[in-house]
Amino acid sequence: MVKFRRNASNIILGLVSIAIIIGVFVKPDLFLIDPDKDFHKDIITLSSVFGGFSFTTYGIIIGLSSQKIMRTLERMGYTSPYYVSVSISLFTIVISLIFSLTGMFITQLNGSVIVAKLELATFMIGVLFFISSIFNVLDMQKVIRNEIKNSND
Repeated sequence: MVKFRRNASNIILGLVSIAIIIGVFVKPDLFLIDPDKDFHKDIITLSSVFGGFSFTTYGIIIGLSSQKIMRTLERMGYTSPYYVSVSISLFTIVISLIFSLTGMFITQLNGSVIVAKLELATFMIGVLFFISSIFNVLDMQKVIRNEIKNSND
């Protein structure tokens, strides 16, 4: 039960991700998509930006893990959700980039609504987990600052 509590936000985001996928594919009027080259270029641009931000967030988490309190929390298994959220963000954004490049450069798939919906859904999921990872970094920062305030150094 403790593991569930620690990963509750990622589990909830996973359920929201499933809802996004269902919404994109089942409710066609929910997201009106025109799968032209500009759509693919826009998703490529946004995915690149958010991918860079996610990678930077991952670096920050790795850097913060050198703090004494974070090493202790890592041994206790509390930091796993932090790594999971940023990893899922990076993974889904890369998948979105792959779908975008596929829709843009493979002639048979240039106007494919399915490819466009896949790239939009994976991009939205990536942004969702990116936002979660930002909150995780802020949470880590709070833990470290509290440890510094309470230390006897």
